[in-house]
Amino acid sequence: MSLTKYDTVSIVLEKPFVTATVSSSTILKGDDLYIRGTATGDPPSGVAIWIFGKNYWNGAAVPMQYSGMVTETVNDDNSFEYLLESAETKNLSAGQYYVVVQHPMYNGQFDVITDAEEQWVIVKDRLNIYYNSFVVWGVGYLQGSDASEALIDGINSPYVDDTYYKLSFIVENPWIKIDSISDHHAGDLFTISGTTNLDVGTEIVIALTDSFFQVSEEKTDDFSNISSTVQVVEGINYNEWSLDIDTSDFSENNYKVQAESIEFNVSATANFSIINSSIPIPTPTPTPVKPVSKDIGAAIVSASASPDKSEYEIKEPVCIKANAELESSGDQTFPAPHSLKAYTELDNPEWHYIIKINGHGEEQVTKGKNLIISGYLLEYPSDKNEIKIEYLLEGNIPEINEISNQTLIGLSQIDSSGNIASSGPFLLQRTVYPDLPDPQYKYEKIILNNGWNFISTPKKLDPSGGNNTAGKLFGNVDSGGHSALMYNGSNGGWDAVKADTIIKPLDALWIYSNSTENQDIYLTFDSNPLQTPPSKHLSAGWNTLGYSSTKSATTRDTLIDVSEKWTKVIGWDAEEQNFEDTIISGGSGNYADSRSMLPGKGYWVWMKDEGTIASLAINSMEV
Repeated sequence: MSLTKYDTVSIVLEKPFVTATVSSSTILKGDDLYIRGTATGDPPSGVAIWIFGKNYWNGAAVPMQYSGMVTETVNDDNSFEYLLESAETKNLSAGQYYVVVQHPMYNGQFDVITDAEEQWVIVKDRLNIYYNSFVVWGVGYLQGSDASEALIDGINSPYVDDTYYKLSFIVENPWIKIDSISDHHAGDLFTISGTTNLDVGTEIVIALTDSFFQVSEEKTDDFSNISSTVQVVEGINYNEWSLDIDTSDFSENNYKVQAESIEFNVSATANFSIINSSIPIPTPTPTPVKPVSKDIGAAIVSASASPDKSEYEIKEPVCIKANAELESSGDQTFPAPHSLKAYTELDNPEWHYIIKINGHGEEQVTKGKNLIISGYLLEYPSDKNEIKIEYLLEGNIPEINEISNQTLIGLSQIDSSGNIASSGPFLLQRTVYPDLPDPQYKYEKIILNNGWNFISTPKKLDPSGGNNTAGKLFGNVDSGGHSALMYNGSNGGWDAVKADTIIKPLDALWIYSNSTENQDIYLTFDSNPLQTPPSKHLSAGWNTLGYSSTKSATTRDTLIDVSEKWTKVIGWDAEEQNFEDTIISGGSGNYADSRSMLPGKGYWVWMKDEGTIASLAINSMEV
């Protein structure tokens, strides 16, 4: 028996690896670009950095003197950094550029290298025995994706122990775009907006001229041409800019808008008209459903939200984690012509994602509703590699006007024709509830808040027993000494509401409640099936209008009878004691005429011309 004492210890020998990231997936000409990453195994030769694009290779092309292969030293902490300077990028052609970071692995030598031969620089294997070389500089050179794929074919050779990591970036020319501008009436308030790839804070000059304007001539009408400077702000997919326009002093005419960056010498133009004829209500064009592709090679996806619940409220912050594990597509992990598209309906989305090659990868960050990863970055030999993508998405639940299902995160494989491949899409959806003010009407009663209330009755009241009079309805309200008032749009004056005043649909009245608690005003509707539907005449200028239904409807639909004549609607939030955001005919965003008008509420309405509006509801037909 041996008296020797011994113990054991486990030693894990990890295979060297390389990962990398670009400082930005899209750059403008003249921007610096950094490639940073990690390379383990203490490679004495460092890592090689290859960049290929249209008529471009980042190596030094000096035949007969130097092969031009670009390498970077790996630091003691396994990090490396390569800078493509602005002096270089300003001369690049616009388009996509392909990056391959090469690691020499165990033997410490690059087994695929460059060499100079007469008037060429070629890429070949170090031993010059097994790899079909290609020209990287000189007559017949490869460029772009062809060069990168030829290089990768060499590194993937069974006689080469080198490994690699793929990246890509896009070089863009600076651009400015102007969103489509619809025609307007004089007096309309609207916003001219657009997108750009210029940096946040860049100044854009917005010039607006009419068709009569000539630089060499004096103006003959009253219109003052507008010139204003706006700053670029952060957007969702691209940066944005905007300018509010008041057309009160505009005449019927054609107008030209020019948006220009003096610094980058780039501009865009658009046109619109001020007209007297009606503006048609646009009919939304449904988005065509793209067919499902039969191509294979897909992602198996899991996703979760934090906080994870079935229902959310608008503006609520949320964090989404998702994982995609690629199934092999034949000999490759993913089809190179395809792409993997992640998308969200969250506001202010920020993506943190890692493409893990055999468990290793660098975190990358981007913003926007969509995150598209090129198949070039996901295609590796399937027999030697496992590809996973980890997503972490932060954003806010979007602001909506109606209860709806919103996509927190979606993932689709997109084929070369833009169609969704058979593996998707994957969707993580949740119900979102809008942050609407407390209802003014509920279950056949009007709810008065403490303070001023701007109210209306949604249907005709029962006249028997005075159920339709102000005295019967509001006799028990403590008004704190304030009179209830109705506005007379025909003369611009105020009428005090008396006890015998008939409260009719489409009329709106202001009433003050001194009670610290909400007070219910119960309504008794007229059940006569033979009644004539109510209507109301609206004068040019400001009018008050009651909402005439127990069911909400968009402002556009509510005012369909005067669609050519109204421009603005303003509601009152009795809970907050503040006016709500103005609704504008043909407006967008917070000012969109798709916003709902609500039962029990009163509204200010501005009319360009007089008109008559009819009630949305007839008592016997509405439940």
